[in-house]
Amino acid sequence: MPLVEDLSPFKVGMTGTFKGQEFKVVGRLRVVTHHGYRNYWSLKGDGEYPWLVHSFGHYALLKPFPGVVSKNELRKAKPGSSNRMDTGGTFQVELADKDPVFAAEGEVMLPLPVPYAFEIEMGREPSDKVLVLIKADADPVCFHGIMVEYADLHFQEPLQLAQWT
Repeated sequence: MPLVEDLSPFKVGMTGTFKGQEFKVVGRLRVVTHHGYRNYWSLKGDGEYPWLVHSFGHYALLKPFPGVVSKNELRKAKPGSSNRMDTGGTFQVELADKDPVFAAEGEVMLPLPVPYAFEIEMGREPSDKVLVLIKADADPVCFHGIMVEYADLHFQEPLQLAQWT
């Protein structure tokens, strides 16, 4: 799919800091499903999070999940249900989506298993986030991270609202 510009406040080339660690936005994977779209922004820098996800006006920093997730456990995942993760306790399923369409730009520092067939987003108070990407012929790939506010990312020369395209 061709890459479509959207209302994201990020662009490839922007730099920022999170908790004193610098990063640069070097690429983007745009994922479109019947629920809408989300942008996975690839980050390069000295921080622990290689992905910044922007979806529905929310932001999350994600890194590979250290635990294992069974496809069998995920078969019952639907919004509102709970799912126990190996090392992270119980998470609430917030979104389950299938058949995404992908577009990309720039550089990717940590590959995602694209194309994947199913995506599950889970959360836990106060700000934990888990994202599970599932391919038919492979084990699920999981990412764990935290929800953040835009202001917490301390972007240098941020885009003004009129520049968001």
